[in-house]
Amino acid sequence: MKENYLLVKEKWIEELKARGLFLKHKKTGAQVLLLDNKNENKTFAIGFRTPPEDSTGVAHIVEHSVLSGSRKYRTKEPFMDMIQSSMQTFLNAMTYPDKTLYPISSRNTKDFLQLMDVYLDAVFYPRMYELKEVFLQEGHHQEIHEGVLSYNGVVYNEMKGVYGDPINQVSAALGNFLHPKGTYSHDSGGDPRVIPSLTYEAFLDFHRRYYHPSNAYIFLAGDLDFDQVLDQIDRDYLSHFDYQAPKSDIVGHPPFKEPQSREATYSISQEEYREDKAFFALAWDFGPLESLKDQMLRAFLADLLVQSEGAPLKTRLLEAGIGEDVYVELSTSNRLDFTLYVHHAHPKTYPDFLRIVKETLEDLVKEGIDKEELAAVLNKFEFSIRQGGDAHKDLLAYIQSLGLWLYGQDPLEGLEMAPILEDMRSAAQGRAYEDLIQGWFLDTPHRVQALITPQVGKGAKEDQALAKKLAGDLEAMKEEEVQAIRDQQEALFGFQLREDTPEAKATIPRLDLTDVEKAIAPTPREEGDIEGIPTVFSDQPTNGIHYLRLAFDISHLDKEELFYASLLSALLGRLATGDKSYAQVNKDIFLNTGGIQFSTPVYSHRIVPNYTPYMLVSMATLENKMEDGLRVLEEIMTQTRFDQAKRNQEALLSTKTDFEASILSSGHSLMADRLVSYFHEAAALDQWMNNLDFYFNLAQVLGTFNNDLLEEKLRAVYDKVFLRNKLTIHLVSSSQDFDGLAHSLVPFLRGLKEADLAPVPFPFSLQAKNEGFSSSSSVQYVSQGFDLGAFGQEFTGDLRVLASILSSSYLHNQIRAKGGAYGAGVRISRTGALATYSYRDPKLKETLGVYRGMGDFIRQLDLDQRALSDFIIGTMNSFDPHLSPLGKAKLDFSNYLNGIDLAYREELKDQALSTSLAQLKDRADLLDQLMEKDFHVVMGNEDLIKKNKDLFKTIRPIFR
Repeated sequence: MKENYLLVKEKWIEELKARGLFLKHKKTGAQVLLLDNKNENKTFAIGFRTPPEDSTGVAHIVEHSVLSGSRKYRTKEPFMDMIQSSMQTFLNAMTYPDKTLYPISSRNTKDFLQLMDVYLDAVFYPRMYELKEVFLQEGHHQEIHEGVLSYNGVVYNEMKGVYGDPINQVSAALGNFLHPKGTYSHDSGGDPRVIPSLTYEAFLDFHRRYYHPSNAYIFLAGDLDFDQVLDQIDRDYLSHFDYQAPKSDIVGHPPFKEPQSREATYSISQEEYREDKAFFALAWDFGPLESLKDQMLRAFLADLLVQSEGAPLKTRLLEAGIGEDVYVELSTSNRLDFTLYVHHAHPKTYPDFLRIVKETLEDLVKEGIDKEELAAVLNKFEFSIRQGGDAHKDLLAYIQSLGLWLYGQDPLEGLEMAPILEDMRSAAQGRAYEDLIQGWFLDTPHRVQALITPQVGKGAKEDQALAKKLAGDLEAMKEEEVQAIRDQQEALFGFQLREDTPEAKATIPRLDLTDVEKAIAPTPREEGDIEGIPTVFSDQPTNGIHYLRLAFDISHLDKEELFYASLLSALLGRLATGDKSYAQVNKDIFLNTGGIQFSTPVYSHRIVPNYTPYMLVSMATLENKMEDGLRVLEEIMTQTRFDQAKRNQEALLSTKTDFEASILSSGHSLMADRLVSYFHEAAALDQWMNNLDFYFNLAQVLGTFNNDLLEEKLRAVYDKVFLRNKLTIHLVSSSQDFDGLAHSLVPFLRGLKEADLAPVPFPFSLQAKNEGFSSSSSVQYVSQGFDLGAFGQEFTGDLRVLASILSSSYLHNQIRAKGGAYGAGVRISRTGALATYSYRDPKLKETLGVYRGMGDFIRQLDLDQRALSDFIIGTMNSFDPHLSPLGKAKLDFSNYLNGIDLAYREELKDQALSTSLAQLKDRADLLDQLMEKDFHVVMGNEDLIKKNKDLFKTIRPIFR
């Protein structure tokens, strides 16, 4: 390592428990960050600074394309090959406004080294130079079907989906208003109106310019022999290049001399339209990112001013009746952008919005910020640092370091938050934050105020204009030009559906079944009781944080009460208690805990179809704070007030808009869950309590808001939920703390009441609802499936192998590669539910046709044992997932409640390991039978759904 790399800096990072090393490759200048933390999950990433010069999406299309075959790995999609055959715990690529990242991780060292090599070969030696079909598939191409000329392409359709979401349309408009010129005026993901102008030559030029070691930011972390890994990277890749001065500067533009005012529109369907669905925005550019402290201060102010319950900007705007919700968007570039949004407001209140924001900021500077509020938000920051991210904390550390590193600064300085937090605590004693508000928000001239109003059919009109243009183009074409498109289309389809040769497949690195550990590592668990209440103790390294989870069985509630229990979970902790305002409650929560959350999960038991709905209470505290946290929790559970109509309405509107924000981004899972609710009672209950039915009912409650009725219903449920005899306790901490934590819980538990209430059946009837949910989006989310149990089939481990083969081979090729959807697959759950899904899919009826072909595909499946073993290996992480310590404890607790033991999990894993081709082929008739039931659901373009109205029993708008 020393021979080929220069050690620039070495430092111990206490909060990451890691030795950090910053290196530069001597020959090429490639920069390397190492985190020696002995983490079992090993992480590699390579990133490039990739500032776009237009909105053709070239950075995004290159990101997709480099993973479609390389010099050494000769299949069409090594990325998918590794997804299906690797034990990876993370495998993806991401395009940001000015950078592109390629991260992988695995707990298996052999697998890690293979994945790393696949990615390095992909980024430096992609086959897209010799295969134009890669560009056509992943970027864009023209097709002619039934005499109609159209565009298709994976990224093209993905970005049509992105731009179909009103929130993304508004965000794109604000980004362009704030940065009208330079790098950040362009959409690196691609504007679908511009993507078709990208040429193959410009696409290749982009790769030549940016994908060079001299422009590379390499990351390694985990329990690795770093000398060996770095030598491999140098020997096989970096040493083959010479230094090339990076031409990847971020292009800026002159700052505004005075604030700007803008107006725009976003697309909405006729059925969704209301005049009061405008967005208001104020966007600031605070200047260039110069330190991690800048980032932390900006995030802190977002929480302090807007995102916390009782935050002054949010509170004053909602109390004035302006909008349904208020939220913040922060940039991920080297500009410190801060954008404040009001969601769904009436345009006539826009002047009030501007006035209230200005007056609120001025009042904070003049009167000072509440010191307890400062302390509470700072306490939230401390929790986030101690928790250290999720299961992929090393990857998150890499992304965080790039906040400085990408712009020429020390990456190690981008990793240490704890010292900055101490400075921030000290600053809270004076007027530093008031001065910051004055300087950043009030005195910064580079800001934009914007009114974005809904325009019915805007997207449809753009689609119609494009269709008209393409029709004119087709009419004007010479016969040889038309034939050239048809020939290219046919050649591309042939390329997409052509099987890789045995020689190409042999280039893909593989694990053997002998590399797989058959046993599943047990999660430490001690079962006992506190005051006679069943208790699960999970011994995990939690860095001084204690986690308490209280699971109250609420199966004694009837259908209406279960809905109000979910409303209750959305409100608790956000309302006044006793003589405390909701803002004081929020302060009390975060002065004494890391947060208190209420949720209503539905857990499906091992013995199908049994299930249990819960009111789940989660709380985190630091050392010696459990009793204080329990005091706050007891107040919320016993003294919450429901008599404040305006606050109830505000909190429920916020819940509604939060759900709406996720609808299009997670449409595939939303539709798959909806489908399963047609034939599984537990899924139907989950729809009622947490999913679409909950959203529709919530919209109805808000549309006919009656607080007297709401208070009556909530109070009745509130008195029946937190029952001692319905409780199971979960404690997560170090075992040495269990006795003290149990002792702290005794007074709290003794205060809970009991009631002898019998379970109430949830009304359910199996029916193929076959719903169509319409929106202004240009793409679809299509799901079809049924219940294996209806045909006498129990879930077994081999079904996960079947799902993997269908997803990564048949459905991927037919719906993504050929059809142009961003993604497609099938999931087969432990409950026996099979649900297909497609994501940002330009097709509808054709996708349903593909689903019906799954049986034939499996019937004709021809896999040798080597290929079958690859698919088997690819399913192994599903039986023993990589999780954070808290994640492991949570999974173990849900298994405990569901009656799932380690022996059962290992039995499923063993069944998967012993899967045979004959077993899989025996499932072909079952797949036919499931699809013949014709249970399906679609969310997507309003016009296309109505055009295919014969497929649906009901059609209604998704947004309410």
